[in-house]
Amino acid sequence: MTIFGPSVDSIIFTVLLAALPTIITHGRRLYASITNKQPSAPPPTTRLTQALSLLVFVHSAYIIYTILFNAPSNIFTALNVPLGVPASLLRMNLIVHSPSLNESLPPQTEALLTRLQSIDVRGYYVRFGHDAVQYCDYCHSFTDFGLFMLPVTGLQYMRTIMLVGLMSIPGSGKRAWRGWFVGMLVLAGLFEAWTLLTVQITITQDGTNVPMWFDRAWYSRHLLFLLLPIMLHILPYQLNPYKSLQAAPYAVQSVESTLSSLLVLEAVRRASLRDDELRKRVSDYYQHDALTSRLAQRDEEIRDEAERAGLGLPNTTGGNDEDEDGVSTTPLVAGVRTLVSQWRTRLAGLLQEPSTTPNTSGTT
Repeated sequence: MTIFGPSVDSIIFTVLLAALPTIITHGRRLYASITNKQPSAPPPTTRLTQALSLLVFVHSAYIIYTILFNAPSNIFTALNVPLGVPASLLRMNLIVHSPSLNESLPPQTEALLTRLQSIDVRGYYVRFGHDAVQYCDYCHSFTDFGLFMLPVTGLQYMRTIMLVGLMSIPGSGKRAWRGWFVGMLVLAGLFEAWTLLTVQITITQDGTNVPMWFDRAWYSRHLLFLLLPIMLHILPYQLNPYKSLQAAPYAVQSVESTLSSLLVLEAVRRASLRDDELRKRVSDYYQHDALTSRLAQRDEEIRDEAERAGLGLPNTTGGNDEDEDGVSTTPLVAGVRTLVSQWRTRLAGLLQEPSTTPNTSGTT
């Protein structure tokens, strides 16, 4: 089934397929800007996440191709005739739109037109679609047509549920969303079945203004199949809480080791300043480091790269980079001062000097 024509449809399909990753990326940024939230950190790039991204891309391409080129046939909408048109006029319109038939139709089409002479079959056509009426030879009642279409639709939902399950396997970071998306698919399938089985179809004498319920359900279903995997793929990556709990003791041990190293480093720094030779070496080291820093700050390429990274360097051309209190206002220095201030506040109780009390006992 074509929408605008074979060539135009192929161009549209190619453009949509090529632009799909860009659309997803800009959609995430737009959502973050609307909700005033910072974009979440990108998920860790592993072979599994890359394979899942490729799987979503292939599935989306398949669904888009199905919607554009394999949509369900409908003889009434294709010929732009009302549902109540007589079968003889349908046959005439088919011959007019297909001159190569030479006033003879294929046997399957003739059998379809014979069936469409019944007003009940036309109701089944609206409810269960073209394929059910044309290809189900043994179907004569509501139950027969319903049982014929149930496996086809059910397998499509099962395929999408399996895709959701595969996208939320351990290591994908989407395990917490599996139940929600499977539940949405199950509810959508039940709602579609309830709608098609219970909707009242009234065919007037002229047959106009009769909605094609099966076609509507088909397009809605495939649109859901297209959007749900993409939504699951772009949701925030969530770490496994059980793995986080398992890593907690190691994290505590690492923090304790780091604090011990900081305490030792603070003691070594103070002790080194009491020795003349060590104090001279420390002074020479910092002087050499300051000289190297000034030389690097004069390099235009380094300054441009720092600006692009959001780490402004002090001005070396005589400008003023300090506020009223003489504190540098460059992003790099301000960030370092903020970080040091936070660490001093958190470790104040651990890094404070031990209190010394004067010896008043008179002993030496």
